[in-house]
Amino acid sequence: MIHFAFAKASDTTAEGYFISKQGYWRTDHLPENFRISIRKIDVKELQAVSIGPGNKYFLRTNDKHHSHGIPAGTPLDSIRWCSFGPRNRIAIRKNNGAMYKQNDIISLRDKLDKLDDTSHITHLCYGSGDSWIFCHKGIWHWYGIPERLATKLKEAKSKQTPVKNVVLSHFNHNLWFLEYANGSSAYCLPASWHHNVDFVRNHK
Repeated sequence: MIHFAFAKASDTTAEGYFISKQGYWRTDHLPENFRISIRKIDVKELQAVSIGPGNKYFLRTNDKHHSHGIPAGTPLDSIRWCSFGPRNRIAIRKNNGAMYKQNDIISLRDKLDKLDDTSHITHLCYGSGDSWIFCHKGIWHWYGIPERLATKLKEAKSKQTPVKNVVLSHFNHNLWFLEYANGSSAYCLPASWHHNVDFVRNHK
């Protein structure tokens, strides 16, 4: 699996990223607290990664958890994955299937309320503004995402090519990263990132 996250060290720095696959990884403009934590783990064992505004982040390996910005009282070892977003938004999927959300978007809340069982949500990501995307029982739902990404998702559905992961940027509406279940991927990223991102994502 490819692990990808958008990052920004501060409001005055350029946007960056983290990408890893099978222990190979590349980064640019990471928050310092995330940079310190990623060096404490074996990246080959990475199970979940999320980076959000305000230097928030979450890292999970087989036996270690590192974070900043998780609500107090939430045991880190109870978290399967989480997503940070603008305006202090956060969604946490726990190992028992329960989901915790904070400062949620009305359009997302209304969509989730219509689902029969949110424990089947396997992925959720906040983007910039009020955009979001999630996967429920293999079906992707979204709001406010870039048209090019929406086209990719519709094409994947029509061709019966399952999508495994989608990451939206919190900082730039036009940026995204998509991974298919077959291991291939697509993206809309700054040209200066392409060399390092391609090195990792195309690693066999």
